[in-house]
Amino acid sequence: MLKSLRLKNFTVFPDAALEFGNSLNVFAGENGSGKTHISKAAYSAIAVSARPNGNAPQEKAHWQVAMGDNSMGSFVPARWDG
Repeated sequence: MLKSLRLKNFTVFPDAALEFGNSLNVFAGENGSGKTHISKAAYSAIAVSARPNGNAPQEKAHWQVAMGDNSMGSFVPARWDG
């Protein structure tokens, strides 16, 4: 379970500390306020920490690299063939 998320110099968030509840959490705000970025950052953190064999990085530098590697695909705009 993700209990908190700290974003520093991340897209529209110069410094944000988020605390999550035990069940449903809702992000509300205007377009461009960063709701999707919070969701994608949370997904990346969960994916990195849930690696097989408990192989999550332990040191801050390793977390930063792993988060960067994992989130690269999450923040690429969807391809539109319209």
